[in-house]
Amino acid sequence: MDIAFQDFANEKNHYIIGATAELKEGEQVSYFPLDFELNSFLTDAIGDGETVSRYATFSYGFPDEAVSVKITLQVTNVEEILYSNLRASFLNDFNDGNPFVEYSIAPNNIEGDGGIGVFAGYQLTEKVIEYELATTP
Repeated sequence: MDIAFQDFANEKNHYIIGATAELKEGEQVSYFPLDFELNSFLTDAIGDGETVSRYATFSYGFPDEAVSVKITLQVTNVEEILYSNLRASFLNDFNDGNPFVEYSIAPNNIEGDGGIGVFAGYQLTEKVIEYELATTP
């Protein structure tokens, strides 16, 4: 799966991408997150206003009968502190138990005693793609 989109020009941008698949085989409907893992985190550091893209491969086997598939692609433009917080949390979870990794402290902009987290904004854009898969005889 390829996701490509145009970066907002003249701004420093941070993106988080994702996708979900809804497979309908007969009367049965199954939902699958399409996880890009660390590749979910993108920036426009390479070029302002350029096309930003990511590629990932997913596989779920062969169906016994015709299947309809609905893929929902998601691109979220997030504030830098939210991007850094989610990325640090992902990397800490991903590397849990690895003795060669130094864990990072996720950014925090909540003030006061015992306050942890970020207060930030984001903009989510979704694109839905639907298609039918026919079975082979």
